[in-house]
Amino acid sequence: MIATFYSYKGGVGRTQLVANLASYLAFYKNRKILLIDWDLEAPGLDTFFNINRKEIKFGLIELLYEYIKLIKNNEDAEIKDLPFFEEKHIIKLGDIHLIPAGNYNENYNKKINDFNWDEFYNYRSGNYYIEFLKKELKKLNYDYVFIDSRTGVTDYSGVCNIQMPDINLILVAPSKQNLVGAKAMADDIKNSPYTKDGFRQPTVIPILSRLDLTTNKQANKWSQLFSKRFSGEIGFLLNELGKYADISENKGRYRDNTMLQYVNELAYGEEVLIKKGGKKIMSPSIEYKFALIGELLEILKFKPIFKSSRYIQVKEYINERELYDLNKYSDDNKKFLRYFSILPSEEYSVKQLIDFFQIDSAKKDTLITILKLFSNQGWLNKISDRYLMYPFMQKYIRQELKPDPDNCAEIIRFFTNKIKISKDDEPTEKTKFIKYADNILEYIKEDNEVIAILANNLSGLYNYLEDYNKALFFSQKALSIREKMVPPQNLELAISYGNLGVLKHKTKKYDTALKLFLKSLKTYKLIPECPDLHLAYTYDNIASAHYSKNEYDEALKNLYKAAEIMERLLPNNNIRRITQIYNSIAWTLFNLKDYKEALNYAKKTLRLSKSNNYKDFIRLSEELIKKIVNL
Repeated sequence: MIATFYSYKGGVGRTQLVANLASYLAFYKNRKILLIDWDLEAPGLDTFFNINRKEIKFGLIELLYEYIKLIKNNEDAEIKDLPFFEEKHIIKLGDIHLIPAGNYNENYNKKINDFNWDEFYNYRSGNYYIEFLKKELKKLNYDYVFIDSRTGVTDYSGVCNIQMPDINLILVAPSKQNLVGAKAMADDIKNSPYTKDGFRQPTVIPILSRLDLTTNKQANKWSQLFSKRFSGEIGFLLNELGKYADISENKGRYRDNTMLQYVNELAYGEEVLIKKGGKKIMSPSIEYKFALIGELLEILKFKPIFKSSRYIQVKEYINERELYDLNKYSDDNKKFLRYFSILPSEEYSVKQLIDFFQIDSAKKDTLITILKLFSNQGWLNKISDRYLMYPFMQKYIRQELKPDPDNCAEIIRFFTNKIKISKDDEPTEKTKFIKYADNILEYIKEDNEVIAILANNLSGLYNYLEDYNKALFFSQKALSIREKMVPPQNLELAISYGNLGVLKHKTKKYDTALKLFLKSLKTYKLIPECPDLHLAYTYDNIASAHYSKNEYDEALKNLYKAAEIMERLLPNNNIRRITQIYNSIAWTLFNLKDYKEALNYAKKTLRLSKSNNYKDFIRLSEELIKKIVNL
């Protein structure tokens, strides 16, 4: 989740909230946080963590200048060329990492003042680059990315407050300027084309800050003004949390739970109040308010996992939250949650789950008990007699339980077998399992032979469906895994080269197909006691590539090798394949103008075809015989 922190004016505790919220989530919730100081004109996040500015050599502004330099020199730069933060640019403070605003040397102010945001965004495709940055940041191993934004209205307000974040925290101090300016930013977020076109939700967390509770009359006045001005934003937020947005009592509780009261000691210097060590945070301290805002972010990040929790009743929520610690479940229960997390998000019957999870039917009652447990605790949604896990829930479980080829091996093998096309199979029946295999391969990123077999079988099924793009993709995936993980004399590696070669040949990439067939042959020859049938098929494949390239002499040479092996193995071999080879020899000889031999092989083909009722080869051989006779 990317969250931007904004205030219309300075001095409202925005950066202090960023630092303390990051500390709470890191120290109390075991989250990894990346902070980005986007307050370019008045950066200060680093001061909360006692970082020596002389040691900072690179930051956000340097990255933006690198992009401008690249685009000026090459307007057609590819995505792979776009600059991004290197590991050495990120300052690591345990589980809290920081990208500073820039190198705070004597040229810093000039760099900030000279950067032309209008040129960057509107004339140098900066809007696309920001989208690239957002996407790349989300790929990094962080639970949260917090952006500390500039105050007021600047040239780049829309970049870090509208385009970059998934959610905005807007701090409002008790003054008319702050109230009006902060509401204007909230309206800009809601009414932006970026939001209206569906690129993000207009989720805003308005926070009343620096309210002096010692002046009851003024405190009440500004509390009411805040609630009234941000009624729409609070209502939308409560609705996102699954609350009844029209209940004003809930809005009041929200305001009171998130309000950051004025604390005299915090008006001086920069201090992180929440320290490592797990000290209990007590109400009604300012640290407690930081913790409540942190818990609110946790709900939004995984919403609506904890559907029975009530953010408004904070203590109740925190207690309920503990119920959802996945580590308390047995290994079998965790296994089922992992399985659900990599399947398509759809409704499943108990019968399907017994099948998919390979559970003995005698243990059906045990499975039903587990399913009831998961549905009662919010992991599954029970719809009549079927069970559904929502995508956001799947994402959370994948993040926490990390499904991989080892802990999901059983279900992977189940679907691997379901999509495997064997002799006498009806492939059409197997296509209904494609979506499950697709899903597994999308969400399990680690590679091993189990995944290679699944990808290989899926490629075969897509080949049957004549969806060659997908067939090629999964065939290449299987081959890539095996090239990395098995020795060069591996039988499955040789088969993978051949399978990919066949697909390349079907898509008219004859040179590539030939190279793959030759690699397959080379690999087979490294294997002790390699099955002769594999060699015969490979020579046949090599011949087909040469034939397609009009290289008939090479094609014939390899066809004779294939035929010699197949004849030696008779009768215990594939009669249809040797019929195909004879047919290929006949047509190759015809193209070489050796009509006598072509006629002999055409007649051989016809005899075998009639004996085995191969109608396609009967037609082809009769067609060739007719051509030769009519010469």
